[in-house]
Amino acid sequence: MYKYGFIDAFGTGFDRTFTLCAKAGVEYKYREDEFGFTFVFARNLLSTDDKINDRITVKENPLDHEIIEAVKDNKFITIPELSLLSGKSEATIHRHLDALSKSGKIRRVGSRKTGYWDLL
Repeated sequence: MYKYGFIDAFGTGFDRTFTLCAKAGVEYKYREDEFGFTFVFARNLLSTDDKINDRITVKENPLDHEIIEAVKDNKFITIPELSLLSGKSEATIHRHLDALSKSGKIRRVGSRKTGYWDLL
């Protein structure tokens, strides 16, 4: 890449990587291999209250929030009622309820006719 002018100098990223890792206390391993080189960074597992970094944030979907609030008010609310309340189609409500179920925030207890929503 240097020979074709895509980079100004070869290897300048190494010093920056080593410096930033030392400053942030990140453990890493560097090794040369058949592909050239490999960096392996150790991840620290954080609790859910810890901030991962200043660039990645988890945004709550407004419709998911609306569905959860509606279920808090009425655990027997139906998908057609959620559709009317939110102004979204029943298919969209199904999709969001499936995602909320898979993420462990909500579950359906009982049948479609006589069951209810349980917030987890």
